[in-house]
Amino acid sequence: MNRLDFKGKNLNTSKLTSEDVQKYIWYINVATFLFFLVLNAQASILAPYAMNVLEVQPFTAGVLASLLFIVAILFRPFFGFMYDRGYKFEALILGCLTSLAASIAYYFPDIRILVLGRIMQGLGVGLFLPASVSIVLDMAPEGQVGETLGWRSAMHGISQVVGPSVGTYLADFLGFQTTFGVTIFICIAPIIMLYAVKRKVTLRKTVPKKGESKLAYVKNADFILATLTTALYTVSYSGISTFLPAYYKTVGLGTATYGVYAAIMGASSIAVRIFGGKQADRKGPRGIALLGCAIFLAAYTGLCFYPLPPSAYLMAFIIGIALGFWVPGIQLLGFKDINPEARGFSSSVYFTCADLGLLLGPIIFGYLIDNYGYSIMFPVLPPIFIVNMMIILAGKLLKN
Repeated sequence: MNRLDFKGKNLNTSKLTSEDVQKYIWYINVATFLFFLVLNAQASILAPYAMNVLEVQPFTAGVLASLLFIVAILFRPFFGFMYDRGYKFEALILGCLTSLAASIAYYFPDIRILVLGRIMQGLGVGLFLPASVSIVLDMAPEGQVGETLGWRSAMHGISQVVGPSVGTYLADFLGFQTTFGVTIFICIAPIIMLYAVKRKVTLRKTVPKKGESKLAYVKNADFILATLTTALYTVSYSGISTFLPAYYKTVGLGTATYGVYAAIMGASSIAVRIFGGKQADRKGPRGIALLGCAIFLAAYTGLCFYPLPPSAYLMAFIIGIALGFWVPGIQLLGFKDINPEARGFSSSVYFTCADLGLLLGPIIFGYLIDNYGYSIMFPVLPPIFIVNMMIILAGKLLKN
């Protein structure tokens, strides 16, 4: 059996078989699914909850949605140094604990407590997201990094199916408080799973050589373009995921309509993410990322003309396929040349920029909706992906 060495804390856990490593990767994958399940369930009802129960305006609801990412952006650079000093599992567990605290805060219908909850969840996202990718990069078998990223991405895709569906259906039929109560209990499971992995696996601490700056490791054209295009993508994603549920509610369809939309999008992306990751390993990530971008462009152009079901569900299906190629392709493109000494720091930079897009998306879309109505959010989307395709192609020209 192939054995992979880790610097464990005692002799009994210092050597793990390849089967052990695969098992623990799956523990992390399931914990990742549960973490994002809670996040997606809460995000899908946050705007309707704030606007209908707390009676805030769309722009204020957008600011509340973005508060999470403001906190993540402010603290994530510090978390990056924490990862590279060997505290990645601690970051995952602490992220889940803060998500649990946020879920408890959301249970109380008070705007001040809601703000506190968004701050706590921002800390949780800032801790969890880069660490989960960095650990996968550390533990993935050689030649299977794209595929392993694809499986991790598939967990996020499943959470996009289940999370909004659970959130919107519970909110419609049992109320917002019940929904937040359910998420409190879900938050406990990943904490237990990650603690079990932490007891068995200790990742090596990777410290740059004396006199070297970690910035030197991320001054890479592909990493920079991957980070920039991901930020632009997250602007579109956060804008739609925040206000499409509210739009459907205003036209009399109910928030559950977005639950179906998100479920279709997530379901169609799951298998494609795994396939896309494998193809990124075999054929190179740039072409896979470009393919995902082109499919996004086609789907969001269609959504401009057909924003309502059932046609919108077809667009959601196509968007899911695009996600399946885009996520593993762009992540492998960005991280393939990053040394282990800077994986924690680089993943922190990458997701800080992604959070910047998630931060700006609800604010930009909220402002546009306040001034021009809900219909304005659809034609904003296609130009984003035209720009992304141009950036990725420019990176290829620079390489040549």
